[in-house]
Amino acid sequence: MAPTHAAPIASPVPRHGLILPNPVVGEDAALMVEYAVAAEESGWDGVFLWDVLIWPSASDALGAAGDPEHFRPDRYEPQVDPIITLAGIATRTERVTLGTWIVPAARRQPWQLARDLATLDRLSHGRVLLGVGLGRRAEYDLFGEEWDARRVARRYDEVLELLSLFWSGERVTFHGEFYDVDDVALLPTPTQRPRIPILVAAFWPNKKPVRRAARWDGLMPVVDPDPEGQDLTDLVTYYGGLPGEPGEVFLYVDASATTAQRVARYRELGVTWLASDVVSPRCSPAENLEAIRKGPPPW
Repeated sequence: MAPTHAAPIASPVPRHGLILPNPVVGEDAALMVEYAVAAEESGWDGVFLWDVLIWPSASDALGAAGDPEHFRPDRYEPQVDPIITLAGIATRTERVTLGTWIVPAARRQPWQLARDLATLDRLSHGRVLLGVGLGRRAEYDLFGEEWDARRVARRYDEVLELLSLFWSGERVTFHGEFYDVDDVALLPTPTQRPRIPILVAAFWPNKKPVRRAARWDGLMPVVDPDPEGQDLTDLVTYYGGLPGEPGEVFLYVDASATTAQRVARYRELGVTWLASDVVSPRCSPAENLEAIRKGPPPW
């Protein structure tokens, strides 16, 4: 039975997340830590790092059309690991949420991911937010794994289930299509109970990832962020009407277009996080720090 489409429910005032893009050409993990420290000092509520192995390029379009032989970047850029970088940020900050945008969960071993994130959550005293998605085809094809989106999605679901089981602290026995676990407990557990919040990426109007998000703790949609647009209204209405309580809605927005009026409208729609990218590879570290220190929009 299709869920009843409820009206969007107003959320608390949306929090502001700073996206630290991966890569920022010529910059490394240590500078990401400095950016995050500046963000905390300047009123941002969270910092979020991409989890990228292979940066997309113009050749992605060809690869997506079904030719994995050509599915590779024009050039390779340095990419930092987000979890390790967030651990560095955790030691230099006290307040900001530490998040991923996003981890392709199916390309990481679930037990290793569970332990890494539990360690980060304890190190940060419970400040971790996990954004997850399928990832890009190149990150499978170029490492010897056949890209089959439906198969990867099934593996992805098993990873999410295993993360939740491992984070319970109980002994886990699991026999799935992709993973077998026999009476294993992973300790210590995360600080957050019952688990680290899991937010699921979704390209609207694809509804299956939105339904997946409703089974977990929130949604990271890729959608036109115009708060008066039909796409965003349709998305939050559909999501809010799914069984269970609506979770977080983490929306990427254009910082320069984020006015007080837009923030108020986002709140009415139930958006709980507004994510902005004010760091640019075209700017120097000093210029990027200046942009961060302006604080979150609206300015």
